[in-house]
Amino acid sequence: MLERFANETFRNSSPSWANACVGNNGSPGIVDYAEGFANAANVLLEQVLENRGLKHSTDTFVYPICFNMRHAIELYLKAAIGVFPSLVHHDIRLTDIDVETSHNIGRLWNYFKEHAAKIDRRYLDLIAQLDRGIADFAEVDATGQVFRYPFDRDNQKHLTQLAIINLGVLWKKFKLLVEKLKDLNRLGARLVDEYRYKTYTANLSRFDLICVAYSLPPRADWPTSVFTDAKNDICSRFGLSGQEFSKAVKIIERNLEMAALIDAPKPFLHLTVTHLQLFFDSWRDYHDLDKLRRQFKGVPNDVDALIKEAESYEAFDLRDILDDKRDVRMTAWPRLSNEVTPEAFGELSAMFYFSRDRLHYSEAFERERDYSIRDFLAKRSSGEDEFRHSVFHLIEKTSALEHVANTLRFFGKLDAVADLLERCELTDYTAQILEESSIWMQSRYMEATEAMGEVLKHPSCEQLALKRPGDGAGR
Repeated sequence: MLERFANETFRNSSPSWANACVGNNGSPGIVDYAEGFANAANVLLEQVLENRGLKHSTDTFVYPICFNMRHAIELYLKAAIGVFPSLVHHDIRLTDIDVETSHNIGRLWNYFKEHAAKIDRRYLDLIAQLDRGIADFAEVDATGQVFRYPFDRDNQKHLTQLAIINLGVLWKKFKLLVEKLKDLNRLGARLVDEYRYKTYTANLSRFDLICVAYSLPPRADWPTSVFTDAKNDICSRFGLSGQEFSKAVKIIERNLEMAALIDAPKPFLHLTVTHLQLFFDSWRDYHDLDKLRRQFKGVPNDVDALIKEAESYEAFDLRDILDDKRDVRMTAWPRLSNEVTPEAFGELSAMFYFSRDRLHYSEAFERERDYSIRDFLAKRSSGEDEFRHSVFHLIEKTSALEHVANTLRFFGKLDAVADLLERCELTDYTAQILEESSIWMQSRYMEATEAMGEVLKHPSCEQLALKRPGDGAGR
């Protein structure tokens, strides 16, 4: 282990709030550095502008302000370029650039623009918004020398052609520029998360495939001319050949999330409607559903009832609750263990965590499912006690129905959702229970609509009017 360095100036001291964490103590990344320089520039600007240049001279503070701004831009660009290796696919190739040693923001920006446009079209809008602002800084100080020294290496004075820099203009322009640079890096991080699942074609990202799925008619209408018209429009819009369109359609049909967008939800690998019913019948008997109903209604706790309960607590025997739960366990376990496989429990568990952890990508659900199935198989191999404990650990979760229902809806299983809510007598609270998936689906729909520049169809899974069992054909 390396011995920590310190000297008389750079060291730990009091007060503790003044100690900055650096190096491996907090592990700041390049974006953290960029934000630090950007914030420093803004703090200096505020100080100068608040006092109208009387306390802090505009003529001297302009240099550290602009240097910090320019360096922040450089670091944001290097961070944005840094994600490219995780995004390249098919025939896309990155040309060489020494990001570590290059300080020319004009060159860095041109490199970013050239490659980002090829990698993912979602970059294009931000490129257009950032182009002028970054070019302004590159024209004045491309390499970071102009605001650090009064003369260049040839002893020529800097900024002789500029004469005046208005700090008020800098304040307005830089704040907007930094927000867009942050958006650029947020988009890059999101794309890294998306691209790691490799759900794309040569010309269509995963998000493009989502847009295509929204633009297609329901699967049942594909034998009609409606599908042909949609195909022609999609091929024209995205510049696709018939072969790549067919490849995109196959991906959509195989993908759990996208198949729901064409009203052709895929079956789960192991979990059946009967499994769901058995599990949630036990869950229903295990929990206080009246309390859940009050929660979904937004009804505050009855304070008088709570006080009365507290006053009678000494006469209350915890063993009564334990005995009650034990009865539920003893009644439920024989059927659960005999009729629900470890693989089905694993898939059910993955549905819970997919919603709870807001994983959003169906590929993440499939990965979680593999892990969960492995765990439940291992628990069963360890003996009945271990297996039973894992199953009831899931049943004991008050939010199990809510999260599983949201996942079922996300994957287009509306009949299953309606059935579970009916069995648990929670149909009146459908909107509240499915709020999480509603928020995510609305966000996805709006993003796709904006990208396509038109109002898209809402697939069945995005509608809340669930049919109850026996109401007719399922959706």
